Amino acid sequence: MKKILYNALLMLSVVAFYTSCGDDDGAPVSSTPAADIAGTYSGTWTVTVDTPDGQTTETHDGTVDLKEVSQYVLGLTSSIPDISGEESKSAPVNAVSTTNGYFFSCTSDKYDSVNPYGKTVSGRVLNGIVTFVYTGEIKVGRKKYGATYSFEGTRP
Repeated sequence: MKKILYNALLMLSVVAFYTSCGDDDGAPVSSTPAADIAGTYSGTWTVTVDTPDGQTTETHDGTVDLKEVSQYVLGLTSSIPDISGEESKSAPVNAVSTTNGYFFSCTSDKYDSVNPYGKTVSGRVLNGIVTFVYTGEIKVGRKKYGATYSFEGTRP
């Protein structure tokens, strides 16, 4: 009887040893939306200004930097050549992952100290390309004109 019990325990331990090991060679699981898209993107800013004489458009090289603050929050910093008197702006934005890429946004009516971009900031990262848009104002002399800022760039 002892011999049967010993052989049964031996077989059970051998089976457990082989079934407890798995294949860990799969692709790493994504951490968070903010971590997935964090980085510095270099590209082109397009600024369209609405004046009484019509629209004018300028293009400039610049960057957008996305830093992970928490699981679903990014610190957004954009750098654009001096068009409106400000070279860079920073704001926290929310990030989500969808089947159509990663989206980030911040909508603010009363938190201008948190969101210097204006009421709405929105962007998307898809296949390593970021697109980012916001509206604001450009002051020329004593007059202010509405402007749309858009950016498209890649992460090296």
